[in-house]
Amino acid sequence: MRDNVIICFIGVVSRSIKYTHKNLEQKLINVVKKQYDVDIYIFNNNVENKYIDGIQQNNNDVSLLQRTFFEEKPQSVIDKDIHNEITSNNIVCKMRYDYSIQLIQNSIRQMYSEHQVGTFLEKNMNNYKCAIVCGPDFYLFNNVNLKHIQNSINNDEFVYTTIVNDAQGYTNGFYIGALHLFTFQTPI
Repeated sequence: MRDNVIICFIGVVSRSIKYTHKNLEQKLINVVKKQYDVDIYIFNNNVENKYIDGIQQNNNDVSLLQRTFFEEKPQSVIDKDIHNEITSNNIVCKMRYDYSIQLIQNSIRQMYSEHQVGTFLEKNMNNYKCAIVCGPDFYLFNNVNLKHIQNSINNDEFVYTTIVNDAQGYTNGFYIGALHLFTFQTPI
């Protein structure tokens, strides 16, 4: 019997998925499927056809990525949720010195998206031996290392991240780890 693995994609999926979906299928999804039963979860920040990096978004592009589970929220709703959480808890958001207001806002939106993935994983933690979380705008040069998945399944002390854009902490957007390792928190 093969172990179940969940691959999760997070963020503004429409941003680049038309350029990355074939690569993600080839270097990640299809590689993992060789050894594991795979489900795919997507949480999409639907930017409602706004411009990102000067390009108008087409949210229909989200359908280019295969998936088992799909959730999305309009960015306007995400922003309201974040505002309500910050206001009701008197939270002050500070980031690195070089972050503009827009970068801080986008960072918090990313954290919101990752929280949505965490909530999904918490509800489904008994269904999967391992989770892989990946930004949909990643273009992978190498195949995912199946040994990292096996290590995570066999030893809950292993959590894999990337060294891309280290930024004096853990990078966002790519993780491999066992689900039972984490304790999940519900507040964003």
